[in-house]
Amino acid sequence: MKKAFWIFSLSAIFLISACSPEITCPNQTIRYYSSLVTDVNNDYIKLKLGPTLRLDKRIIALNLTKLFLVLDEDKPTGFAYIKDQKVGATLVSNPKSIVLADNKDLMIYDTGRLAFIKNFSKVNRMLELSNGSSYLVLFDDAVEALNDWASKPDIIVPTNLEETLILPFSGIAIKVKPANRISFL
Repeated sequence: MKKAFWIFSLSAIFLISACSPEITCPNQTIRYYSSLVTDVNNDYIKLKLGPTLRLDKRIIALNLTKLFLVLDEDKPTGFAYIKDQKVGATLVSNPKSIVLADNKDLMIYDTGRLAFIKNFSKVNRMLELSNGSSYLVLFDDAVEALNDWASKPDIIVPTNLEETLILPFSGIAIKVKPANRISFL
């Protein structure tokens, strides 16, 4: 009974800390965007097409460092994935410049759902996510990209890209086939 209480308590603490109101919660609709850093000033980072982010902690980044931004669907808050770090981020300038459009002068984003890798088997290439979905990873390079999934479990399930998942720490898109659509002849 004591063991069950401690497991429940630790799980509750983890869930509460993982879903702070300022940061995206798992399986929530999100906006995501990949860009390059053009300027770093203390806790602020300016991105290539103009928007500026305020980060929850200072990071060391050079100009033209790749940054992957994940924002809540309707709020200017979320995460910046930069140089193997996941940092809370708030969009502080030009928040309306992030649009879902074909205008090359604006910061274009895509939509999807944030999930976490629950399990990955290199042997049979099966990837299981926190939202209950399972996928067969199709290519060897994607299997290699998933090597450190335990320390970097974040994954994006895009709304408009079928059979593709995105690893925000690296920005790598991996080709998959949903487990429920695998047929064996």
